[in-house]
Amino acid sequence: MERLIMKEDIPRWSFAHANSAESVRDACSQLPPVISEFLAQHQVPGIAVGVVVGGDLVWSGGYGSVRVGTTTIPDASHIFRIASMTKSVTALATLMLRDRGLLRLDDEVRSFLPELSLVNEEDMDGAALSVRHLLSMAGGLVEDDPWADRQLDLNDDHFGEMLRGGVLMTYPAATAFEYSNLGYALLGRIFRVAAGETVQRFAEREIFQPLNMSDTTWNVAELDSDRVVPGYRLHGGAFELEPLLGDGAFAPMGGLATSLRDLARLVGLHLSAWPPRGGGESALVRRSTLREMAQVQRASNEFPLADSHGYAFTGYGFGLSCSVHERFGRVVGHGGALPGFSSYMEWLPDCGVGVVALSNRTYRPINSLVRACCAILDQHGVIQARRLEPSDLLQRAQRSVIELYEGRSPEALGDSQPPAVRALETLVLDLDDARRYPDFAALRSAMGSVVEVGPVRPIGLLRGSWEMICERGSVDVSVMLGPTVPIGLQFIRCSVVSV
Repeated sequence: MERLIMKEDIPRWSFAHANSAESVRDACSQLPPVISEFLAQHQVPGIAVGVVVGGDLVWSGGYGSVRVGTTTIPDASHIFRIASMTKSVTALATLMLRDRGLLRLDDEVRSFLPELSLVNEEDMDGAALSVRHLLSMAGGLVEDDPWADRQLDLNDDHFGEMLRGGVLMTYPAATAFEYSNLGYALLGRIFRVAAGETVQRFAEREIFQPLNMSDTTWNVAELDSDRVVPGYRLHGGAFELEPLLGDGAFAPMGGLATSLRDLARLVGLHLSAWPPRGGGESALVRRSTLREMAQVQRASNEFPLADSHGYAFTGYGFGLSCSVHERFGRVVGHGGALPGFSSYMEWLPDCGVGVVALSNRTYRPINSLVRACCAILDQHGVIQARRLEPSDLLQRAQRSVIELYEGRSPEALGDSQPPAVRALETLVLDLDDARRYPDFAALRSAMGSVVEVGPVRPIGLLRGSWEMICERGSVDVSVMLGPTVPIGLQFIRCSVVSV
């Protein structure tokens, strides 16, 4: 009789811990010289930098001055404009509406904004513009920095007139990545139609208050002026104040201001979604929604090549840029630039670490500072990816393969204690195909008995590999379990590594 699925047959996610806050905090003592060098090289009045581990701001440092001509050093409580980093909040709020059934990502934009006139849409031969396209920078709208910055406080009536007057597309929708601030302003307008309130009000109530982000606002004029950092530009060798931009129709693309300590809470929220796991959800948002934001939704138009720091941009998620790093794995974040400000946040989901930098001068390459900080943390050995632990099923599969290698037939598997993983019938159907079922007798004759077996290297819950050291060399073994229960071996490959 076929054994019913047992509790031990259900594979579960289990991860080794990555970084401790203590180890990262010790390594952060090496960051100040790099930050000071950036401050001097790029002539920035002031910078605040923070390092986040899990949900905690474990280290922060301020450099330069909050205001030119004063000695007040920025700290984690000073409030900077964060510009396009705002898009991550607008995207999160929009996905929360989706999760509540108030809109769908594939809804057409015109179902919410009939006033929008895409004057050359028919010539583009593209898909109908959707909410998903706007969220993922696939709407075909032309890149619009810094024009959009100056529209930040545009009122809703004037925005409506702009849309009725005509909007041009540079690509057909859903065919290419093109960064658009206007697209996120459209999302803000869609949000108000779908939710019956502005994204600003929703975010304050549903995101900022639950996260205790009391320094975060769309209207800087409302805040304590002593903590609000003014923005500067360099003109004729001297710093000049940039005028304050207000809250308006374009605010969903770049209107937020916040402190380092508040922003760390937002980064911590995103880090809390990794790794996937069982257990209770936050009342704020599903972890799967946060992970969805961090997946590439629109790939880069260019083949991703690593930069000098080892990062390669792969595309855009929902309100977040997505990259990969040769050592860190996934890299997620966003930059922001407005007249007077440059900011950048980036986190490593597989490592549980994030770095945030805020500054008060226009358009500085502050992403390079964030990545230099990550490089220093890595050099001191504190950025370590979480490791997926092999499931019990994979470990049993390893024992089963060793039994096969030592001479037991696949039909006999399933009788041992602890139970072996049985072989699926398909494993032995294609005997002439070494991918399916190796000739273990011939392999053992060539390599000899097993001397030592290495740990399972899992790839997900149902695939893995390991090294098997034999008397006359080593063999790399790969296995894949079947997708249904009772679970069995559907694939075994043995490759001789050394003789």
